Amino acid sequence: MNGLEVTRPRNLASVTRMVLRARLSSASHERVTVGLTILGFAVATWLLMTMAGGTWMLYSRSIDPPGLLADMLERDESFRFMLQIYVILAVIACAFTLAPLCMLAAGAARMGAHATSRRLAVLRLIGLSSREVTRIAVTETAVLGIIGGLTGSAIYAVSLPAWGFLSIEAVRIEPVTMLLPFPLFASIFVATILMGILSSFIGLLRVRISPLGVAKRQMPKPLKAWRLLVLVVAIGLYFSVAPMLLTKYGVDNVWPIMIFATVLAGIVLAVNIVAPWVLQLCARACSHLPFPAAMTAFRRIERDPRGTWRRVGSVALVCFVAGAVGVKPVVGAAVNDSMPNDVKRIHLAFDTDLALGLAITLAIVFIAVAIMTVTTAVTSIYEQAPQAQALHRLGVRVGFHTRVAWLELVLPLLLAATTLPLGFVTSRPMQEAAEKFAHTHGNSVPVLTAVAAGIGVVLAAQFLVEPLRRQTALAHVRSND
Repeated sequence: MNGLEVTRPRNLASVTRMVLRARLSSASHERVTVGLTILGFAVATWLLMTMAGGTWMLYSRSIDPPGLLADMLERDESFRFMLQIYVILAVIACAFTLAPLCMLAAGAARMGAHATSRRLAVLRLIGLSSREVTRIAVTETAVLGIIGGLTGSAIYAVSLPAWGFLSIEAVRIEPVTMLLPFPLFASIFVATILMGILSSFIGLLRVRISPLGVAKRQMPKPLKAWRLLVLVVAIGLYFSVAPMLLTKYGVDNVWPIMIFATVLAGIVLAVNIVAPWVLQLCARACSHLPFPAAMTAFRRIERDPRGTWRRVGSVALVCFVAGAVGVKPVVGAAVNDSMPNDVKRIHLAFDTDLALGLAITLAIVFIAVAIMTVTTAVTSIYEQAPQAQALHRLGVRVGFHTRVAWLELVLPLLLAATTLPLGFVTSRPMQEAAEKFAHTHGNSVPVLTAVAAGIGVVLAAQFLVEPLRRQTALAHVRSND
């Protein structure tokens, strides 16, 4: 071309630093996006390490019991099974909390990928290839993930002494026993970053950036009915395998309970597979309502049901777990005066520990739900800002966008609440097994409290972003700023 040679940037690291520095020094919404991305990685890392640390402590106790537990084990070797039960319950709790925490980290990465699409389009326009642009975006996500991971690791280390105020298995927790060994610590740290990088890459696949610097988002394809078959198969497998394992092998073996927990986790996964399809059908039917806000909200849900479900997927998990513990064993009810004091303490502690473990599990899920809701809502506000500002110039009031946002949230929440009876039904094999060695009683008050708290957290997060929604809709910004 007339003797001119186009020079291509070779040092992508310096370009990545330039892009990240530009995001931090430009508009306030870029700084908010960066901050929320780091926050998502930090909280996910902190809570994952905390759950793993608690499980590691219980596993270590089952191998080398301290104090009272060692005395009980020396007196009766069969007591080791009780210690193993604690480990199994901790593993089940980790399985329930793993999904929302992974969704939190993945959502933080996707938010960063979506927020930088216009800036990446500029890099494509000045001569970078599509592969180089993707590499820059993924590297930027990795940098933010590492910063968030280090922050979360620091919070995990600083928060360890607080666990010393609690007791479990009738023995006070020593914070140092919750400190993860380095290989496990490093594995969780690296896995969180890799999860974010993968999610960022997947998010970029929906954004096609042409050589002219035009960024276009691909419309998600409609979901198919085969998803319903996944849930039917998962429930059928559960009710065919679970009773056999718990009836034939009882609770005296560890491996049947681990298989049982795996199949139960499969139901949770199946619910998250089929729920977006059901949400799509409901939104399609509701989109014909004769109200502008309802039509807009439900068509947005129909366009991206998976993204909408991610906002409330953890609430569905809370409802499922709450329904599953609607009836719980009460070991302490079997205590009598003829028992030694140590045995009484262990039996009474088991009941308290069940409630404590449930509270910790739900608290972790609630934290993930709150941050995920804020992150998703902020991302949605920024992505829809041009449309909101254009509608405002045409005379549409800000209240319209608020009504649309609440309708987008209410329908998924109602669908998420339906997992409560599903959890109660799937708890029947566990209840029948528990009644063979302990008394049981209803647990409706904590169940309703947990569900109300989960929904309340989501609603509170939605209220939190309303000022930002109004500010964004009223802003006067040129399209080329």
